[in-house]
Amino acid sequence: MARSELHRVRPWLVIAGGIITHLTLGSYYTFGNMTPYITSYIRLRGNQKDLTFGETTWIYTALIVGFGFSMFLGGYLGEKLGSRWTTLLGGLISSAGVALSHFTCHDLYLMMVTYGLMFGIGCGLAYINPLTCAMRWLPNHRGFASGLVVAGFGAGSTIFTQVQTYYINPHDVPADLPSTEKNCILVEKYFGEPEVLDRVPKVFLLLGGIYAAMQILGCALITDPPESETRPERDTSMLLADDVSENRKLAYQEHYQIDTTLFRWRFKAGKIHETATKESLFGRSLSVKEATRTYLFPLLWVTFLFNGQATVYLVFMYKTFGETFIASDHFLATIGTVSSPLNALTRIFWGIVADRYSYKLSMLTLGSLCTTLLIFYYFTSFLDRVAYGIWTPLLFFCIGGIYSLWPFVTTSTFGPKHAAFLYGLLFSSQMVGGTVASVAHSQLTCAIGYGGLISLCAGMQFISVLLTLFYPDPPLQNPSECSRECIVGTSSEGLQGAFPDENSSVVDSTEL
Repeated sequence: MARSELHRVRPWLVIAGGIITHLTLGSYYTFGNMTPYITSYIRLRGNQKDLTFGETTWIYTALIVGFGFSMFLGGYLGEKLGSRWTTLLGGLISSAGVALSHFTCHDLYLMMVTYGLMFGIGCGLAYINPLTCAMRWLPNHRGFASGLVVAGFGAGSTIFTQVQTYYINPHDVPADLPSTEKNCILVEKYFGEPEVLDRVPKVFLLLGGIYAAMQILGCALITDPPESETRPERDTSMLLADDVSENRKLAYQEHYQIDTTLFRWRFKAGKIHETATKESLFGRSLSVKEATRTYLFPLLWVTFLFNGQATVYLVFMYKTFGETFIASDHFLATIGTVSSPLNALTRIFWGIVADRYSYKLSMLTLGSLCTTLLIFYYFTSFLDRVAYGIWTPLLFFCIGGIYSLWPFVTTSTFGPKHAAFLYGLLFSSQMVGGTVASVAHSQLTCAIGYGGLISLCAGMQFISVLLTLFYPDPPLQNPSECSRECIVGTSSEGLQGAFPDENSSVVDSTEL
């Protein structure tokens, strides 16, 4: 293959490698499918005879803590070691954690170390670099590139939910052992069939081997681009200094006044225009120090915190909730499998929407839809399995889109140079969120039931929608085509200083 042809296909090879790697990391979403098996095994064969589903969430919390803790470390190592080697390191750590769970699945606390922390740390190290690498290869289509890669993360459970279920429970034996906890409004059901329980430890060896093989293949395709490929094409209609007669009045912002240090914002009602290039809202990549001192960083961190609660609850409890009124294990696994392609495709779809319109519009739409679906999710238990089978995939459709928007908004807001590290810092919000969710699930389930937990989750999702309203959103029109009249709801006082006088000097973008 000629060098020029290889250069043209290289971005797609990188994306393919990222997808393959993310398919293994996406088994993260199969935790809800594994929860009944793990809990049942520990109750009947392990050390905690009275373990409940709510207490098993601590394994998932350990996974999220490891994920969040290592995410920013993965960004840092990516800058030092490169995307390929950092991704491979993380992938093999996650595979080792899964395989070692063969020896620890009899004890909750040991599982928190192997299937929780080790798996999570590996996922965190490997997660972000394929994303940012793909976005650097396609700098003018970041949402599309990130959506394709994280589609692999969403699609992982399509494969591995079926592998887990048909290996452990090939004959669709129902969970028939009721819980015996007193003063609990729920009656949980556990597996007691010896043949089912015998296969639980073995499945971890199977999964760990498959993950490692796929990760080695995927990482072989991942290559960092040369520096020249990471710069987005400049839109000459938006340059500040190159075409004064057309654009001298626009500068970087119309409704936000930014001092020369870039990180103290004075809020003005209205919208913000795109910057002189597509690199970030600020026209260039911010340093980590600059980015963390903008008001946008804590805004996104708290938004991610509330946003992520839907994911935590749904991933963990969709199957245990379904078991309260559906007896077929295979049906519940099929719902997880059907949900996975939606979880994957929605990441591509919303990545394209974010490229075409904006993060803010996309997140407001997704957040509102997710809130509405959560409000009515509990009522599927009063209907039949069909209603549950429709509602659950729709919720996965929402959370998949949300996860595709997080890396997109991080890169678009602060620039691509330190996006991996900054996204890791922002993802630390999930460490807090996962801990809150586990405490709520283990302590409140018996008191308020699934209906109360789902309502609590819907409320948190609605808060994230309200927070998104404070994110600055570029208008859809080109700034060079915009005049004072296209600004809606902004007073003349608010516009003062946004359009320099004829005699004022042109702002050089390198000085901002």
